[in-house]
Amino acid sequence: QRFRGGGAALPEALSLCLASARAVLGGGCPPDPPEVAAAGLLLVTGHRDGSVRCWDMFGEQPTVLAAAPSAAATMALTGIKGGGNGGGDSTDSVTCVLMDCERGVVATGHTSGQVRVYQFSARATNGSAAIFSAVRTPAPASPGAGTGSAAVSVAAAVVREPPGLQLRAALIGVHSATVCTLTYDASLNAIVTGDAAGVLSVYDVGRQAVLWNARPKDVASPIAAAALGCVPPTAAGAAPEGPPVAAVFYAARGGGAGAVELDTGASLLGSSKTHLKAGPAVAR
Repeated sequence: QRFRGGGAALPEALSLCLASARAVLGGGCPPDPPEVAAAGLLLVTGHRDGSVRCWDMFGEQPTVLAAAPSAAATMALTGIKGGGNGGGDSTDSVTCVLMDCERGVVATGHTSGQVRVYQFSARATNGSAAIFSAVRTPAPASPGAGTGSAAVSVAAAVVREPPGLQLRAALIGVHSATVCTLTYDASLNAIVTGDAAGVLSVYDVGRQAVLWNARPKDVASPIAAAALGCVPPTAAGAAPEGPPVAAVFYAARGGGAGAVELDTGASLLGSSKTHLKAGPAVAR
């Protein structure tokens, strides 16, 4: 991802990247940079120690612009009961990464099932991170038995962090298997995750809420891909003149694909049926 200002300090460099990246991601071109500015590339990488790094790829030597989690965020993660391997154990390796430059959102999935959500800030803050834990994870199911739960214990941790990527949420225990896929939609402000046990979950970034987590009935293998979008209102049993319905589309490696409602997990397309045992957990 291109950014402008190769020689800028950390906050300025990432701010310039976030300001101009939307056009690039949409297939267009960012505005012409000032004559004194240099063009560069931003690379986001996930690592075996559970960390994520943003790199300035301009020039002969890549330079780390930001890294997460910070020492304070790592303490918050490891201090939660059931917090898995925190930020420093190699067994909690990053398995997938996503970044939305426009909003400065970076999310990581991990081998332990953790999902962490960071957001870029150009200044140090006393941020509030929502830690979701103690979810009742779905029991093993045969290919026709959909199971799920959204009963989540939520703790709010106040974390003093330096400029850069700051922890905003950690989903600990929402997934019990390795996270295979992450997807984010800025217009819906939601992150969908899928794991190796075939379980999907939805995290509402704006509300800091885990809406649901469930394994669709027709899925008995890892989630290979997921996407966010909309379906016609008739797919949800509504009148044709109604608004489109936000949906999660998914496909599993061993077969099984469909769409479910973003807010509830109810089946929309395909043979999938999911059963949710509780309502959303929201961080206050």
